[in-house]
Amino acid sequence: LVANAAIAVYTRLRQIETWPAGIEVKDQFGDVYLKVDVEESQKIDEIIRPNGEFNSYNDPAGLLPEVVEDERVVIFSQFKQPLREIKRRCDEAGISAVIFDGDTPSDVREQIQIDFDARTKREDPSYESKWDVVLCNYRVGGVGVNLTDATQMIILDEEWGPGKRDQAYDRIHRMGQEKPVTIHVLRDSGTIDEWLEKIIFEKEKMIDGFHNV
Repeated sequence: LVANAAIAVYTRLRQIETWPAGIEVKDQFGDVYLKVDVEESQKIDEIIRPNGEFNSYNDPAGLLPEVVEDERVVIFSQFKQPLREIKRRCDEAGISAVIFDGDTPSDVREQIQIDFDARTKREDPSYESKWDVVLCNYRVGGVGVNLTDATQMIILDEEWGPGKRDQAYDRIHRMGQEKPVTIHVLRDSGTIDEWLEKIIFEKEKMIDGFHNV
């Protein structure tokens, strides 16, 4: 029980760092009795700012509008709500984006896998991509999906362990990828992000220790 409570707290802290408005607390009957009404996120602003606003460095738009001019992008989060907020901002900015999570219909999932597989264009040079960006939930898009036509990845919030993290990275950095790839990991300093980074590093050292035995 103590472990489960701790995980719940860590999860809430991670939600606060991504999109606080996605936090809902339900009672035993499934009714929401607490909802956070804070629609702000420094991380999402760094990816794509609302209404073309400028950040503190006077840079407009954010990372995403810059990279989609030349490359396709995969964005990962374990939470649905921030992915939907990014999708809303993409629509607002005229960037074609699609969500790939547990709510995505099976036929759309198939279209996404075809659309973001580099083999599709190699086999049919006349094929035109449908989307610039795919917004993935780890559970659905993090394993067994080929997204090698994308060469940019943005990690909104990291997976708990290096194994699952590397599985997500491998969606664009795997056999069939013929171009250089860039992976951006967003971490807010002085927050749960830095704590999790240390946990992942310690797990990596432990795994390497077993391999070297």
